[in-house]
Amino acid sequence: MIVRFDPQTGTIKTRLVFSNKKGLLKSGMSTNIRIRNNGTAPSLLIPAKAIVEQMGEFFVFVLGDSSKVAQRKIIRGANIRR
Repeated sequence: MIVRFDPQTGTIKTRLVFSNKKGLLKSGMSTNIRIRNNGTAPSLLIPAKAIVEQMGEFFVFVLGDSSKVAQRKIIRGANIRR
């Protein structure tokens, strides 16, 4: 599977390979798909340039109530190439 993220449109382009035994899908056709997240915890896609690394740990800055900014530790998941 090939995955690419387009930051201008907020879309993820992917290429999937699967059988088409009945020949219902033809070359050049496109579709919208839904991807089920099998993870138990909610996840968030954050641009890599917004992540700060300090001594092997990763952080992002979050805007809270009253326009206060706080640094929040995160656990990095897989990278998505564009």
